[in-house]
Amino acid sequence: MSNAPILEIITIGREILDGRVVDTNAARIAERIGTIGLTPRHGTRVDDDRARMLDAFRLADSRADIVVATGGLGPTSDDLTAAAFAEFLGEKPTLNPDALRQVEAAFARMQRPMTEVQRKQARLAPSCFVIENPVGTAPGFGLARQSARGPQLWFFLPGVPREMLAMLETSVLPRLPARPRFRVWTWATQFTSEGRLAEQLAPVEAKLPAGFEVTYRTRFPENHVGLYGDLATPEFETAFDALRDEITRTLGAEAFWSGPDLASPTLESLALDEARRLGWKFASIESCTGGLIAHRVTDLAGASEAFWFSEVVYDNAAKKRLGVTDELLRTKGAVSKEVALALAQAGRQALVEMGAAQAACLATTGIAGPGGGSAEKAVGLCHVALALPDGSLKHEEVQGRPGLSRSDYKLLFSQKALNLLYRNLG
Repeated sequence: MSNAPILEIITIGREILDGRVVDTNAARIAERIGTIGLTPRHGTRVDDDRARMLDAFRLADSRADIVVATGGLGPTSDDLTAAAFAEFLGEKPTLNPDALRQVEAAFARMQRPMTEVQRKQARLAPSCFVIENPVGTAPGFGLARQSARGPQLWFFLPGVPREMLAMLETSVLPRLPARPRFRVWTWATQFTSEGRLAEQLAPVEAKLPAGFEVTYRTRFPENHVGLYGDLATPEFETAFDALRDEITRTLGAEAFWSGPDLASPTLESLALDEARRLGWKFASIESCTGGLIAHRVTDLAGASEAFWFSEVVYDNAAKKRLGVTDELLRTKGAVSKEVALALAQAGRQALVEMGAAQAACLATTGIAGPGGGSAEKAVGLCHVALALPDGSLKHEEVQGRPGLSRSDYKLLFSQKALNLLYRNLG
């Protein structure tokens, strides 16, 4: 966007290149920094090779005003970030007293002896300042310098996500140039494609003023749309509001959430919050999702205020234990509307017997593949059912597109189930 500093993210570590670790740090940095109006324009991933790290630093130096790097700050032999950056600056690493005190304090907090190898984490280029690590042992560091481009900021944070996020929040964001005339709005949609969204929003994109953009991000089975605006004058503020309202109307019910933020809440958090507000108690009886619904809900703090139990009924014997009859399984099959409804009813009845006044239960039964499908019931088929507190039942038949992986189908089915719950809360 116009007049915005160019920001680059560098993630360092062989493990993020060979597939052992998914690079979530770059996404989290981008989301958090985006809240103050800064958008990364470049990103680099590099392994723990010193020469290649130097190449990454030189490239970032040539094109970025702000650089945020993660990884390679620990005590092991492949943690070479600080040494490589010192070489980039033409400086010799020295033991930084402030950094050393932080490392010593970290080991004191953990009540562990500090070995000599840990001192490596305090060896920095002399011109760098130290960034405190409140939850780990490796200090971060940074540098404000004058480059060929002009004023330039560098920040180096550990690769451990919880350490990186804590340091980003407390020590990096306060040093960044916020853009108070910047606005963003995000819409979270699901069960659609980026292509369809782009087609729907083409008329909006055709009339974007300078300094505005529409962005798309896929997080299967969701797609997120963002509107970014650089509000140079009051007229642009009005333009942003008009474009926001037009996108909201265009997306309609496809957007399950929208708001003035870069990151949307998860569907499970929205459903859990609403269930708590209404005093509902709910459970899940899961076949093809294998407990994924329960996992997503119980990953949230306070889940026990509304979510009481889950049961995985994979084999037909387990379904029969809950009251699904042999005749129903024989005539309709385990993957059927009727069996899904029977499971949901059984789960709701169990909640009532436990004393839940406002009891609801989700149930899933389907075929996640890659085998098990037939001409009548293809891989990707799932029946989702919901038994509501008033005793009524809801059902949705899901047919996922061909070619998804088993884990993708399970994720899709769990999303459909949580969406069925969320849309019927109230």
